[in-house]
Amino acid sequence: MSSPRKNRVLQLGLLLALVLIGIVNLTFSVNSQTCDIPRYLVQPIYVRSWLPSSHVVVQIDSAFTDAERDGIEAGNALWNNPLIACSGVTFNDFDSILIFPAELDDSPPPGRLVWQKDDPNNGYNGGVFVELGFAGFVESARIKIKPNLVNIAQGTYFNYLGSHEVGHTFNLNDCLSTSGCLTWTDASIMTGHADGITTPASFN
Repeated sequence: MSSPRKNRVLQLGLLLALVLIGIVNLTFSVNSQTCDIPRYLVQPIYVRSWLPSSHVVVQIDSAFTDAERDGIEAGNALWNNPLIACSGVTFNDFDSILIFPAELDDSPPPGRLVWQKDDPNNGYNGGVFVELGFAGFVESARIKIKPNLVNIAQGTYFNYLGSHEVGHTFNLNDCLSTSGCLTWTDASIMTGHADGITTPASFN
């Protein structure tokens, strides 16, 4: 191949490479319909969250009533549904376990989430206590639910707690008007409790 012909082939190759680079680097403006959720507890967003593709064994304190335990399991399990939650984490087992008072502050083994019927002493009905591992990912967690709560809203309150409190293990913050979150009742499971929280719209 002659030298001028080689130059033309090289120039054409460079031109195509520049065009491809230009296409790849094009930016398109998009909007999110003024959606200001989710809000995160800390930055960067992956810190204080389960490692994607994790399989988490869930254990529920036998001190919960059957209805409370069923609600917690149903709410927690919604994080497994790829149609309404893109968690990338699988929660399984949901075994009932006996927890003695002396064990309430023990850290669970890695890969465990333990629900406890115990006052979180934080002024709220629930509290999340995580153990962080490599790169700040959640390694295990305890969720304390205040004893003697009434299962309000046609028995859906523990479903709500089951989803909402697990949201905090994904670094999601509460989304309340008092914290400046401009949202609507069904917008996110991280809002305050509202009736009908089992609809996909409310699990955002």
